[in-house]
Order: sequence, then C-alpha cells, then structure tokens
Amino acid sequence: MMGQALFSSAGMRLAWLAVWAAAVSIAVTAHAEAGPLEPVQQYELADFVVSLDISPDGALIAIGGSQMVRVVDADTIAYLHTFRLLGSTVRQVYFSPDGAVLMALLQSHAGTLDGLRFWRMDTGEQVELLPTGLEAILSAAWSPDGQRIVTGHGDGIARTWSLDTGSLLQTFEGHEAAVNGVAFSPDGTQILTGSSDATARLWDAESGDIVLEYDGHSGGLSAVAFTPDGIRAITVGFNESIHVWRVEDGEPITEGASWDGRVGRVVASPDGTQAFTNGGIYDGFGYLFELENATGSILGLDGFNIAYWPTAGVFGPEGDTVVTASLYTHRIDWWEATSGEHLRTVGGHPAYFLVEQLRYAPDGKRVASAGRVDHERWAGSFSFNQRDPTVRLWDTASSKPLGTLYDHEIDFPLALFTQEGWHVLQSFADRSIHFLDATTGEEMRRIEGLSNLATAIAWSPDGEQLVLALSNGVLQFRDFETHQIIGIVNTDSMSRMVYTPDGSEIITNEWNFGGGPAVTVRSPQTGLVVREIGEGMGASPVLQFTPDGNHLLTVSGSTATLWDWKTGEVVRSFSEHAGPIGAAAISPNGRYLATGTSRHFFDRRRQDRDLQVWDINTGEEVRRYSVYPITAITFSPDGERITAAQDTNLTPAIHEWNIADFNPYLVGDVNNDGVIDAIDVQFVINAALGLEIPPGLNPDRNFSGSVGAVDVQLVINDALGITPDA
Repeated sequence: MMGQALFSSAGMRLAWLAVWAAAVSIAVTAHAEAGPLEPVQQYELADFVVSLDISPDGALIAIGGSQMVRVVDADTIAYLHTFRLLGSTVRQVYFSPDGAVLMALLQSHAGTLDGLRFWRMDTGEQVELLPTGLEAILSAAWSPDGQRIVTGHGDGIARTWSLDTGSLLQTFEGHEAAVNGVAFSPDGTQILTGSSDATARLWDAESGDIVLEYDGHSGGLSAVAFTPDGIRAITVGFNESIHVWRVEDGEPITEGASWDGRVGRVVASPDGTQAFTNGGIYDGFGYLFELENATGSILGLDGFNIAYWPTAGVFGPEGDTVVTASLYTHRIDWWEATSGEHLRTVGGHPAYFLVEQLRYAPDGKRVASAGRVDHERWAGSFSFNQRDPTVRLWDTASSKPLGTLYDHEIDFPLALFTQEGWHVLQSFADRSIHFLDATTGEEMRRIEGLSNLATAIAWSPDGEQLVLALSNGVLQFRDFETHQIIGIVNTDSMSRMVYTPDGSEIITNEWNFGGGPAVTVRSPQTGLVVREIGEGMGASPVLQFTPDGNHLLTVSGSTATLWDWKTGEVVRSFSEHAGPIGAAAISPNGRYLATGTSRHFFDRRRQDRDLQVWDINTGEEVRRYSVYPITAITFSPDGERITAAQDTNLTPAIHEWNIADFNPYLVGDVNNDGVIDAIDVQFVINAALGLEIPPGLNPDRNFSGSVGAVDVQLVINDALGITPDA
C-alpha cells in the first residue's frame, strides 16, 4: 500500500508533502514547447562517410561525414566521441602526429568552406587553435612536430600557422589558382602544394621562397603527398593522372596510372613503396599503386560500386593494410596492402538501401536491421526484390555496429529475433530456409526442397507449427520439429502472416491484385478463410496485435486502423497523415502507436515526412516531427525508446529516440500497466528517497541519470492530465 511504503515516518510524510506541493506548483505553470527531435542514438558510423584517418598508434579511427565526426576504437569500433556539426560536411579529418588532437576540414551544405575544427582526444573538448573567419580553406596538413599547420586556400595562397599562438607564420604566394593540396616534408623544412593551375610547387617552410615547380599535369591538381623518406613527391590531378617526382631536382620518376574520377586525398605507405588514392564520382573505387611504376590494383567493395566522390582511405600504422571509407555506404573496409584482398567490413547498409525490418533482441541490448537495395534508384532498374545479403547488428547502449552475421550465400531475411531467439533467412540459389542462432550466428536447422521462394513465415504461439507462404500462392503447414508438410492450401501470394495470440487463427495479408479483401482470417487446421477484415484494403505493411491480443493493427494508404479481429469491426482509425504510411508499431505497454509516412513513388526526393506518436486509447496525436521518409519502426522491449529507419534518398539512417522526447509529460506510467495512478507516483518517490522498488522499472522519467523532484513532477502532471500547449 502507498501509505505503508511511503509514510513510514513523519519525516518522510513531510518530505513527500514538500515534493508534492513543489511539483504541483510547477505543474500548474509549466508548459513545454516541442523542441527539435534529437536522436539519443544514431546507428551509423556517420551520415555519408566522406573522410577517414587513423591515429599514429593505430588505436583510433576518425570518420567524417555529413554533420558529424565519429572517433571509434579501431579494434572494437566502440564509439568514443561524436562531434555534431550542423549544416556542414567534414571533407577531411587528420590526427596530429602524437594523436592527441583531431583536426577536421569543413564545408557547409550551402557550398561555402567553414574552416577547421579541433578536438582533444583525451576529453573530447573542442579547442580553438586557429583564428576564425579565414579565407576559404581547401586543404590542410600538420607539421611533423605538431606545432604548425599549413593550409591551402581558394585565393591561390598557402599559409602556415603557429598552434601555440594561433598566429600566421608565413604565406606562400605564386599559384594562379586555388591550392587544393598541401603537405609538410617529413623533416618539416619544406612544403609541397598542388593547385588548380596544373602545377605543384615546393617551398621553403621558413622563408616562404619557392624551391621547385613540378610541371607535367595537363589539368588541375587535387592532392599531394611526400613519401616518408622525403625523397619523392606524389601529385594527383583532377584529370585522372598520378605523377611521382624526385624531390631534390623535380625530375619525374614515373607517371600514368589513370582512372575515371576525382581525388580527395593521396597517402604513401609507411615504407614508401606504395600509395593509395580514392577513385571518385564515376568509378567509386580506391586505387592502390606501386610508386616505382605507378601501377597497382583497384579496391572494390564486395561487388558493390561504392559510387560518388569522395571515398577515403589511409594505410594502417604498420603499412600492411589499407583502411577505406566511402561516401554512401556507412562502412569501413580493411584491405591487404600487397594484394588488395578484402579482409573485413564494419558498418551499415550500402547506398540506396531501404531498411524494411528493425527488431530488438528480447533483452533490448541489440537491434537488428535488414532490407533491400532499391535498384530503381541504384541503377535505373525496376527490380525491387533484391536484398542486401546481410543482417546488421547494433549495440543499443553504444550504438556501435556489432558486425554482420551472414554471408553472400544467404540472400535475404524472413524474420529477425524470433520468439525462439533465431534469425530466419532464405537463399535465392536453392530456395532453402536457414534458422540461425541470433547470438552466435550458428545454423540451428534448415528447410530445403521448396518449389518456390517463401514470401512470409509464421509460428504458432506454442512453437509446434510453422506456416510458409510461397511466391506461387501456396500455403505450407509444417510440423516445426520434423519440417514435415502437414497441409497445403492454394491461395493468393502473401506478404505477411501472423498467428493470433491464442493460436486459434492466422491473419494473412494477401497480394490480391484483382481487388477485394487483402487481410483475411484463416483456420490453422485447414488453412481456409474463416472471415475477412477490411474489404478492399490492399496490401498492409503492418500486421501487429496489441499486447492484450484484442486488437489488430493494419495500414492502408495514409490510414492506420485498429480492428477487433474477432468481429472485423473498426475500433479506431488514425488518418491524419501527410502521405502513405510506410511503417507503424505499437508500444509494448499498448499505450502508444508510432507511425511514419513513406516517400511517394514519384516524389522520392522529398524529405518532409512525418514521424507521429498517438495515444492508442484515445486516437489523439501526441507529437509529430518532420523527418525523412520512414521505412521501418520498432519499440524497445521496455517501451522507453522508438527506433526508426529513414530513407534519406541516398543512404538509410537508423535513429533512436526516447519516448520522453516526444512528450515529456506523457511518461507517468512507470509500471507499464496502462494506467497512471498513485502507484506510479509511489514508485518514483520511493526511488528518489532511496527505497527499494520492483525490478525492471525505470523511475528516471526524464532520463537525466538521477531520480528527483522533476521525475515526480512529470508523473503527477501525467496523472492530472496536465499536458503542454499544442
């Protein structure tokens, strides 16, 4: 009882009355405006990975992308620092020679150059090492001792700066066009610059005098580098050519090695025998070449053309590997430097990928994502049935990628984190279905010999019966232990199936191209239709029961509908959507419905779609936020978070938000029983006073890391029905 647990002493009663009075006082006057929808987790390495660097000791990898820099542990890919840079793309990232500071070269989304940013790696603190408002910076490099920076500018001038004072040390004038590449010599006494005027120049770092000019490119230069011994200089042109020069006299050593594209950076191997540069906007591959003859090997990515400039790559500290990142793949790849053999991949889904499945592990510690490559945008093809051959796993605490479980022999997933703790995948090659342990990836069983590909799969709640829907319209009922077929029914092709919670019937969503009912109720004994739900509804991307098992959620066009599945009567509709609903999900406590609008087929470039949260009992909209088109939605098992996949037109973005971020005053149901009452208030106050509460409850309602008067206020507000102004 509340009085027994809470008012065990006069002191506690006074403490409770003081907290209640303060909370109610604040609740009457406090009204919160909906702020921007900031994700608490972002399940990608970065948005549009465009740059990469490895710390000198090989312990850290920095990844630069659209509006963010991530610093990750090179071994585990655990996210150590995330630096958000709204409105900017990170063109290059560079660790200082001692690895203590990271420098990033920025460009705004409006096309202007935003200069340099610096962060300390021990604290993640941003530091101001150079003055702001500098002439447009196109390139930058550290001096070997880490005390100076050289910058190349759009006005054709290179400049050196003291990092101790932030003052200008020297200017290097003589180029007739923008300086796109700069580098210090290994001993720090000379500077190499490459310009759009088709020349590279060697300068005295102290006096600013020109030493040599390297003239041999037929077009502008995009990147330059020294070999570690300082004997050779490497210059790369926009017109697809690589030149290697002898530094001391400017004599060409070799030239050639061309490809179709633009270069963002060139780096030499630690032993000076090789160099790596990225491909570009046409071929999208990296180029690893020998400096003696400028010939080498192309680095591709598992058969995917990574597409669009720039990609990025550096040698590992030992020189035996090359690590690359690419603009639209959200991934890092490791390659053997001698052979160019691909070693491993860490990261997200590839370009033009639509995440169609998101599902948490039962313990909430991992989330799995899977879907398909949108070939209509990838290569102008209208083939929509090709899948990425992997399921990506992510750690929900750190949002780091945990890698991929499955290889190219298995083509696409049918189900993720099933009730048995498995992932279910299917092979196009032999139409076999594989049941894999979701934790280890070990194959537990397999079904072979199918006449057609499966389009949907469902288990009975008792786990004894399995139903497969095949692409030719056949329903197969199988004994799950023996896989023996115990029944076959011919019907329309199906996209989704689900057993009712009590196992008495099966709900199917049929591809009925001739019109008529698309959602039907079938007998699990005979497979025959018992009744119909929603005549003429069309294909629904969602079939989900409410936690109590009484209602079924379906989606048709821009309307989500709750049905009494036993009678076929509409319980409630949610229709205030700006476009077709691409995904929807019900929270584990049955209180919220989340819906997301998708992109129109002929309007795929639009970004103004809605992620909406509804009170499922009243039908009222709780919050609406503008996001990219939504392709998948799921709630965490504890109901505290929403995870959604967005179609950004080029790459998938998987973000996670706290429910409290949608409406911080609708978080009072602490024990998730669907009712906000004195019991919920009791739990929060008990936690604030250090008293024991039942396990599994989260009294920290504002996710601040502690429990106090604000949390009590939020629950009281919710109990009293005090909500923010619309």
